[in-house]
Amino acid sequence: RTILCVHLKRFVYSPARRDYEKTHAEVQVPLKWDFGEPSPKRPRTDNHSPTKEADGPPTFHLCSVVCHIGESMASGHYVAYVKEPGLWRKYDDTQVSTVLELPAHVARQGYLVFYARQ
Repeated sequence: RTILCVHLKRFVYSPARRDYEKTHAEVQVPLKWDFGEPSPKRPRTDNHSPTKEADGPPTFHLCSVVCHIGESMASGHYVAYVKEPGLWRKYDDTQVSTVLELPAHVARQGYLVFYARQ
């Protein structure tokens, strides 16, 4: 299974403060990520079968998001959301809860985003 990990740069160096500041820029986190139009006879690189032709462009589905809650690199808290069929699980230290959809704050607090190739 191919996993794509996207690291969102949430901390930017501030020369005036001589420290890193957290950015809360909203980043669109799509549930499905399609990588363009199919190209004819593009070799397939998965399943260790380089001779197979690809069925089309690779498509990835969001499977997990790690969020940083806090204002600095020196402090904060991490929470993970993991996709299961029909729902999401929220992992917050020893607490695991069920959510039906990703909360809106993922767009501002998402730090690591994981996609699985379908």
